[in-house]
Amino acid sequence: MGQPLIGPVLVRGLPAPFATAREVEWKETVAEQIESVWLGRPHIEAPCEVELLFALPPNKAMVTDLDNLLKPAIDAIGSVLFKPARMGHQVRWNADDHWIYRFIAEKRSEMNSERIGVEVTVREHLSP
Repeated sequence: MGQPLIGPVLVRGLPAPFATAREVEWKETVAEQIESVWLGRPHIEAPCEVELLFALPPNKAMVTDLDNLLKPAIDAIGSVLFKPARMGHQVRWNADDHWIYRFIAEKRSEMNSERIGVEVTVREHLSP
């Protein structure tokens, strides 16, 4: 594994899946909390890997698809860590996240409401 670029950072709040009523609100929460740790450092412009650990209340963990949690989190993280995309829709959430070469994602049930959210770690990607 490469050197950590950021994290682990626990973004507290109930993760919202892609294409749901709370998606934009969740993206804003993630972006704000990542921004408060990143502190305006230069954008990442090298291969990296992103590790996301989603902690959900048991009733949500049982019915929420992991793949649907990924897109909002990556869009929000990317809006802070990567340059805005040069092509496609020119919206805040469209960033040059092509620098992500590897994902590690997991969801788990969490009874402690203080630990509900997503833990984000971004590392350098070391090629084999």
